[in-house]
Formats: sequence, structure tokens, C-alpha cells
Amino acid sequence: SKKLSQISKPKYLLSENSISLLTLEEFKENGDFRSTKNNDSLFVEFLINFTTYQNNLNDSLYNDANYETYNTLIYSNETLIDPKAKEFEAIIKEYGFFISSSEGDIFLEKDPSFLNNFTIYLSERMNVFKKQYIKEIKFPIAEDGGIIISTKELIERMLFWEHFARSNKGFELPEYAQEEFEKNLFYLMFGMDNTPIFDWNSQPHKIKPELTKEFERIIGKYPESVSIKYLEDYLIFIEDNSFIYSEEFNKYARMKFPKMFGK
Repeated sequence: SKKLSQISKPKYLLSENSISLLTLEEFKENGDFRSTKNNDSLFVEFLINFTTYQNNLNDSLYNDANYETYNTLIYSNETLIDPKAKEFEAIIKEYGFFISSSEGDIFLEKDPSFLNNFTIYLSERMNVFKKQYIKEIKFPIAEDGGIIISTKELIERMLFWEHFARSNKGFELPEYAQEEFEKNLFYLMFGMDNTPIFDWNSQPHKIKPELTKEFERIIGKYPESVSIKYLEDYLIFIEDNSFIYSEEFNKYARMKFPKMFGK
């Protein structure tokens, strides 16, 4: 079989442009000689740049003349996967990515096993962050306009990020944890297009009773959580609307979470 160096790579996938390979090489050379505090800062800087690199590669991939060829990677029948697609997959794995897909289209996602190469150089706090970050890469919150994790997991993520933000005031990504907390709370409260908070089969659309029970459970079990301020007010709002979903819920969501609509 061909070595990766012998495979014809798209111009946007040249190793000299790969921030992932360059950074990992630099950590292996110098990481042991630096404090974990310095390594943490450099890792966060890398993660920000790596995300930009990922976005740029995805733009280039989508415009690649061979995109449909590479897209055969998602076929369940192995015999229908184009050999060029397999070669492409091997290259992007070397660069720290794996092939993911949404709505029938492939895209590049960060490879957890690549990110774990940095574990030995980082502080305990950064590794706690990285572990959760990787978990959420493996199990994304949503796909095709719907929430694909359980309500239990959604609540756990919300509480994790709230606690992380509260416990790590000097964290190198100052707003990340707070934004993740708010995002998870938002989806818990308002759902998504394909996983609404109301029962599709009811006319008018009734709010799912199991959801309001979950809000009440959180209020009782986690009295110190910031989410309580939101959930108590929301339960009053739901009750005032006779547990019937309407356009007023969208207005309420925009009022309480303007940042979510800004995006």
C-alpha cells in the first residue's frame, strides 16, 4: 500500500500548513521544560488556532472537486467507498481530524486521540476541561435540527460547565464555560426544531409534562445552581400560558438568551 507521503494531497492539506503537526512536534520538544501553566496557555492558543484551521479546511473540503468522492466514506456498504476517499481519510487522521457527517455531508472534526497527545504536558484543571471537551466532540448535543443526547446528559453538561466556570475564575478560556452552561440551559428549556418542548400530537401544542417535572427536580436538587433563577421564572411563564406552546415562547427565549439568537 502507498505511504501517506506518496499520496497526492489536495493543496490545502499540505503538512507545512498543518498547525496540528507543528504544535505537537513543538510540545514534544519543549513541553517537558515548561511549567504546566505555560503549557496550558499554549494549548489553549493552539486549540483556538486549531479550530480556525478546522473551519478553513472544511470550507476548502466543501469546495473540493473531489468532495462527492470523499463523501462515499459515509456509505454503509464498504465496497462503495472510493479508494481515494480512504486515502483522504488517512491523511486527515495524520493531521488530527476524523470524518464526521451531518445530514448526509461529511466534514472534519477534531480527533480525540490526537488531542490526548497533549495530556502529559497539561495541568489537572486543563485535563478536566479537555476530557469534557473531547466527550462533547464524541457525543455532540445536536444533529439535523434535533437534540441527540438524553435530558439527563444535557443537565449533567449544564451543571458541569456551571461548576467549572465557578471553580476556575482564572481559566485560560474565560468565557467558554459560561457560554456552554447557557447553551445547555437554553436547549433544556426550549428544545430544538426537531425535538420541541411540546407534544406534536396535541392540539393546541401542550408542553411536555415530563419536562416541567425535570425543571422542578433540578430546582429541588440543585438549589445553588444559577439555572434555578431561570427555571423558576420559566415555570411561572409556562403556567401563565396554560402549559400551551405559542409564539410567546420564542419571544421569551430571545429576551432571556439574546446571545443564542445573536449567533
